[in-house]
Amino acid sequence: PPPPPPLSPPPPPPAAHVDVFVAALTAALPAVAAHLRRLGVQPEQYLIEWWMTAFAKLLPFKLAIRVFDGFAIEGTSFLIRTAVAIFSLTKSLVLAADDVADALGALRRYVREQLRDEDVLMAAIADCPLSHKLLERLLLLDEQRAEITETRTAPPPASPPPPTTSPTTTTTTT
Repeated sequence: PPPPPPLSPPPPPPAAHVDVFVAALTAALPAVAAHLRRLGVQPEQYLIEWWMTAFAKLLPFKLAIRVFDGFAIEGTSFLIRTAVAIFSLTKSLVLAADDVADALGALRRYVREQLRDEDVLMAAIADCPLSHKLLERLLLLDEQRAEITETRTAPPPASPPPPTTSPTTTTTTT
């Protein structure tokens, strides 16, 4: 028999799930979410890269592997909880930032220079007050909303072309 197909993780979350992350961050860390909004930090400035690489460009290798494992098992909700956990760990640094560059720079420096212990990150992810089940429901609603919006904004289907009439040929037999 042929070998089984290789296991692959779920696809990365679409950009549409940014709204779910923003809601999750606001629920879990309202002061951080409000401060980021005041500074003009847009989630797309960091989140899409984090998700598309499953945090591999941000986190040290050992931690990125742990996040990838969680993503392969739980899917997008794990990536959302990981992002919330990173903001939880860097809360005081982000709140002290005066502008976008300071906020994102402080977060990246902390992760690069101080976040080495897998247990610290995994504990922060586990402590995220939003459950996997709740986030999965929110993600499903977000996907349904996106489908409805797409359906409403899609151009109407083209009407079929009118039937063509071909000249009839009559055959006479003698």
